[in-house]
Amino acid sequence: MSDVLSVVATLLLFGIAVVYATACDGMLRGKNHG
Repeated sequence: MSDVLSVVATLLLFGIAVVYATACDGMLRGKNHG
């Protein structure tokens, strides 16, 4: 059970990191173009 939870937590954190990085990249590009 703990192994499954750790995997889910890792995937969740990775997903949040990807979304956060994408959002920041989009904002930076928007500011540069704006």
